[in-house]
Amino acid sequence: MRSRSDLFLLLVLAGATAWAGSRAARLELDVENRSMRSTGRVEARAEEERERLFGHDATLVLLLAPRAEGAESEEEALEAWVADLRARPEAEQCLVLPGAEEDERLLALTLRRDASGGVGANLATLVAAAEASAPGTHALSVSGTPAGEAALAAALDAEQRRIVPLVAGVLFLLLLLVYRSPALALGAMLPALGGIAWVGALQFALGYAINPVTALLPPVLLAVGVAGSVHLLDAYLEERARGAEPVEASCRAVRDVRVPALGCAATTVVGFLALAASPIPAIDRFGQLAAAGVVVTVVLAFTALPPFLRLAARSARLIPRAAGHGAWRPASAVLACALARRAQPIALGALLAAALLGWAWTRLTVDNDPLRILPAHHPFREATARIGARLGGTEVFDVLLPPPGPKGGLLALLGLQQALLGLDGVVGPAGPPRTAADGTGLVALLLAPAGSTAREATFTAAEELARERGWERALAMGPAVRMARDSGAIVRGEVYGLAATFLALGPCVWLGLRSLRLTALALAANALPCLLMHGGLALAGRPLSVASAMIGSVVLGLVIDNAIYFLHGYRAARSTAGARLAVARTLQRSGRALSITALVLALAFLAGLVGELTTTREFGVLAAGSILAAWGANVLLLPALLLRGAGAGPRR
Repeated sequence: MRSRSDLFLLLVLAGATAWAGSRAARLELDVENRSMRSTGRVEARAEEERERLFGHDATLVLLLAPRAEGAESEEEALEAWVADLRARPEAEQCLVLPGAEEDERLLALTLRRDASGGVGANLATLVAAAEASAPGTHALSVSGTPAGEAALAAALDAEQRRIVPLVAGVLFLLLLLVYRSPALALGAMLPALGGIAWVGALQFALGYAINPVTALLPPVLLAVGVAGSVHLLDAYLEERARGAEPVEASCRAVRDVRVPALGCAATTVVGFLALAASPIPAIDRFGQLAAAGVVVTVVLAFTALPPFLRLAARSARLIPRAAGHGAWRPASAVLACALARRAQPIALGALLAAALLGWAWTRLTVDNDPLRILPAHHPFREATARIGARLGGTEVFDVLLPPPGPKGGLLALLGLQQALLGLDGVVGPAGPPRTAADGTGLVALLLAPAGSTAREATFTAAEELARERGWERALAMGPAVRMARDSGAIVRGEVYGLAATFLALGPCVWLGLRSLRLTALALAANALPCLLMHGGLALAGRPLSVASAMIGSVVLGLVIDNAIYFLHGYRAARSTAGARLAVARTLQRSGRALSITALVLALAFLAGLVGELTTTREFGVLAAGSILAAWGANVLLLPALLLRGAGAGPRR
């Protein structure tokens, strides 16, 4: 009778999850990366004001150049191509730019808004028409912010389709190697797969498109969900090894891990929700959706995994897969003795390492270049390089000049434009100065390729120069300005986010452990991975980017789970044994699960190395390194802190 009810429950859950997956499959891409732009900041309001006064500005730069040296095309064909583009309904304005060779054409083309209020559809239609009408002897290169956003969205879609199956395959093989049972390996993955489907359905229901940040959700939830299921699997196998039947073993396993699992879920949710304070909608949504995904995977782990184990993992042959069997049992005892003997040096070494890494963190620089997210051989980057070689750059920013301003009208604007051309990072004008009906001026300038830190300095210098000349409310604006300043704000605010995460995690950990001392040890040990990531970047001379700035709060919420599981077992063992024996028993019972979860998380994120986007690779490497460092903190440093002064004790 129990088997029938278990089967019915699994079928209901499978049907509901399949429906959720069908909704998730209908998610669309945020082709224009609208959710990557901050809201409520002064730059966003200035952009709205610019559009109200001067109209929408979404400019493409098109270069038509011979395919091979010496290839020629009739002048009439090139002129006909330009005329055809000027007549297109998708184009609002088309200007021929200087800088092209005699047999080339270089155009600046402003896109009209389409029915959705964006330019994505018109961009695709216009580029297709430009390629179709181009002479066969010439090749088309397209650059500009709208084209870059579309290229990034398409690359993200391809990346996601490749990375998620790879991560799932790697995790399944790893679990199969550890448990030597397809049923156990599949069972560990079921809650995570269900969580991905339900979060995708939620994302679809809320009308959120896939963006460069939320594209990381499936691999993150897959790793988190599998890591959480491993503890329940190990507890089930341990109960089976003690002689319990499948039904009783599954019920006992749920009781054993329920408290630490809920505590871990709370800390992970807190880590993700710390991102919800970001001014960037994409990061805010990632935090909220990831937190919802953690809740779903925990619910599925406790509702779907026990009946699955009772149906598919009943065989007594699985009992030797428990942590108390095999090589881990003697290895855990040896490890406990070694940690007790070297507890003081380990604690001192960790303190010195924390001091060094903390000092290095203060020297960490910030930079972000959206173009470098794409691989070097990507067609858009190559097109941008070709066009940039002729113009010096392909991105534009504006200086908005609200009244009151100096006397002189257009002559004053021309003088300001000439002065702005002397700034570092400015390579030329991007059109003549303009004046709106209310007297607001606008100067458009062409940017040299650079990272966000250098560009922030350029934009600040432009504002200061305009204010010195009489425009007290001058403001640099445009997509390039928002992207650079948003990047800087995100990264610089990470320290406050980490501090808030630590403060929020404290009560969550204490509720699970009911001990201020154990809570302090858990937080102290897991501060080391954060120090290692940020200090390591500084020592390696690498800047902090938007992708790496997200990792601190996210990884902290993930890795402290192992500390909660370890200390929960230690507290239970400590009630009947001394510190050395309690650590040995905890390592024997929980150490393997902690190691498996760390390996699962690290390998899942390291699968991002096969990705082509730098954000995928950077996020994967830094997250995996932080997780492995956290494993060392929880399996080596944390026991050593508990054993300080306890000595080695008898080897038994």
